[in-house]
Amino acid sequence: MEINLTIALIAASSALVGSLIPTVFGYINSRSQRKFETQKSLRENQKEAYASLLLTLEETISCPSLDKMAALQRAVILVAIYGDDRAAQSANSYFSALVKSQQSQPLTKEQHQQHHEAVLSCVRSSLDLNALPVFELVSVSKKKKKN
Repeated sequence: MEINLTIALIAASSALVGSLIPTVFGYINSRSQRKFETQKSLRENQKEAYASLLLTLEETISCPSLDKMAALQRAVILVAIYGDDRAAQSANSYFSALVKSQQSQPLTKEQHQQHHEAVLSCVRSSLDLNALPVFELVSVSKKKKKN
């Protein structure tokens, strides 16, 4: 009798372990899949935020206005939400310098270029890309024709 009970306990234990293994692996797999999907979504949001920042920055430089500065601030906020720490700090630092320069002395061309390089370097680093040795956004605004 004792042998039958032992065999029954071993069989029950085997069945229990056999049913737990797929459950545990299924949980781990689904958790890994959720984490992967979250990271993928974050990466897409980062790319969009970085592209928005650089494009809005170019528009602001080419045609400065209060509306463009407001759009740039929104782009900086998106980078602060979705970007990595260095990119967010760099973007915010440049935006702050632009705001301060409008109230006092304008930034020099070299200061603009330093900020451009810093922002782009942080963005590219965040996206696991190599930094560019030199980078500058150039104003492409149209000159008015004189009659």
